[in-house]
Amino acid sequence: MYYDNKSSFYIRQYGPKVLVIVLIVLIASTGLYIYMASRKTPTVDVTQQTIAQQGSTTSQEEQKVDENVASLELPANLEKLKPLETATVKIASIENNGEIVVISGETRFKAKLIGLDFNTVEPDTIYQMGQDIANRQVEIAFDNIKCTNDTANIYIYLNDELYNAKLLEQGKLKLNSNDINKLLLKELTESQAYAKQTRAGIWEY
Repeated sequence: MYYDNKSSFYIRQYGPKVLVIVLIVLIASTGLYIYMASRKTPTVDVTQQTIAQQGSTTSQEEQKVDENVASLELPANLEKLKPLETATVKIASIENNGEIVVISGETRFKAKLIGLDFNTVEPDTIYQMGQDIANRQVEIAFDNIKCTNDTANIYIYLNDELYNAKLLEQGKLKLNSNDINKLLLKELTESQAYAKQTRAGIWEY
C-alpha cells in the first residue's frame, strides 16, 4: 500500500490501535475513580455519629447521677440553704452504721457525715457520737449535693467546731476522699494528717 509520507503511514498503521489503548485506559481510570470514591470513608458523617454517640453516653452518665440523687424532701428551711450555710436541727439518734437520724421541725430524715468512711467503724466510735450529739441541738450545713440515696449529706457544727473534722482529728474514722461533696475536703484531709502525725485513735500503731 502506498502512503504520501511517513506521517500518514504511521497514522494509518498504528492510529486505530493507539486510539483503542487510550480509550481502554480512560475507561479503566474512570471505573477505578468511581470505585474508590464509593469506598471513601464519609468523614463528616462518622464524626457526627461519634459526637451523637458521645452525647448519648454523657446523657446516660448524667441519668445515672440523677438516679443516685434522692428525691428526699427536706423541710423548706433546709431546702433553701446554700452550700455551707447553716441551720439548727436536733439529732435524734446514731445508728450502728453511722447514719444519723435528724429532726427538723416535724420532719425526720436520715443523714450521713460528709467525708467520713463508716465501712469499718468501731462500736466505741458510734457510742462516742451518741454521747457527743444525740438528743442535742446542732448546726448542720450542706455541700453541693444535699441528698443521695434518700440520705442527706451533712456537715455538723458542734460548739462552732466542725464535728466531721473532729472525728478525723481524734482518729475515730478514716477520710472518705471519694465522697462526691468536696468543699471542705482540704480541712478534712488536714485533720486526718494530724491524727496520723499524733498517732491518735486508729493510727496509734
